[in-house]
Amino acid sequence: MATYTGQDGSLTIEGDAVAELRSWSMDLTINTIENTVMTADTKTFKQGLKEWSGSADIYYSTAVAGNILDSVNTGSVAFIGYPASSGTGDPKVTGNILITGLSINSTLEGMVEASVSFQGTGDVTIGVAS
Repeated sequence: MATYTGQDGSLTIEGDAVAELRSWSMDLTINTIENTVMTADTKTFKQGLKEWSGSADIYYSTAVAGNILDSVNTGSVAFIGYPASSGTGDPKVTGNILITGLSINSTLEGMVEASVSFQGTGDVTIGVAS
């Protein structure tokens, strides 16, 4: 089984690579619906709706923030995430997202950083790069 390191990971929003990327994450949740009957000794469940969301941490620049804000104004945008690298056979996550937040953090002895949060809309595909 292959394992990966994240140092070559990347993120693309609406066809543009996110510059100054430090990290990104994506969470997939599958809701459950209880369907236990009164005579049961244990609870039973059915699969419900899926949803996904995530975030990215970047070093702040006005150009990067501007691109992200442009994505906010266009509504749903294309998302491609590569956890390791974009080489053939490497993991790839694709879908459409809505940008839901941008926060900027500045400290006395540190880089100005920003976090971007997003909500997936529609299906997410977890596969491999070709």
